[in-house]
Amino acid sequence: MILGALLTFGGIRLMMMGDNAYFLVVGIGLLATGVLIRSGKRLGLGIYGATLAFVYIASIAELGANMQALLPRILMPTLVGLYLFSGRVRDRLE
Repeated sequence: MILGALLTFGGIRLMMMGDNAYFLVVGIGLLATGVLIRSGKRLGLGIYGATLAFVYIASIAELGANMQALLPRILMPTLVGLYLFSGRVRDRLE
């Protein structure tokens, strides 16, 4: 939740300076995911999945299919997704 809040506020500041909405969208997605999972709601997994899809699409749109450039952007969100969608987390949610 903290990372989501930081990215959301940072994304707002970047947009005010003329940058794109990438960090704002990812921040809102992570914030919503954290709140919902903390509340025990399975909907948080769906929100994270949508956020992860956005990360992939935005990264590929910006960098192309260059895996060497993509890996730093997609590795950690992918690993977090694997953990969230594993039985350790998923089975505890309503």
